[in-house]
Amino acid sequence: MNSNMSYEYNSENFSFIDRLRYIEFDRDWSFNPEDFTENFVENILNAGLNLSKDARNNLDYKLVGRRRGDAVNGLQHYIRLNQDVGPLRFKIDGFFMNNDQRFMESINL
Repeated sequence: MNSNMSYEYNSENFSFIDRLRYIEFDRDWSFNPEDFTENFVENILNAGLNLSKDARNNLDYKLVGRRRGDAVNGLQHYIRLNQDVGPLRFKIDGFFMNNDQRFMESINL
């Protein structure tokens, strides 16, 4: 069993010098920075759990919570399961996101 947790806080005056996150990060949240002219405080919480017997029998779960003023307020869930049951092998790789924004609510599966 392995677990992890991290928290990130960025003030409304903070700006990145270089790209910190992967290029699709905001798109994965259905967030377009050009839709908002004001700056927001940002809070990001990451938590994960891995249960593993071997490469063919494991479960990974990751939860990401993000709050950025009225622009982003949501959760992302990632799950990956590999399980051998006799002659059968199950593989599941899933993603679910719910984001409440000022102008819309976005849900991705």
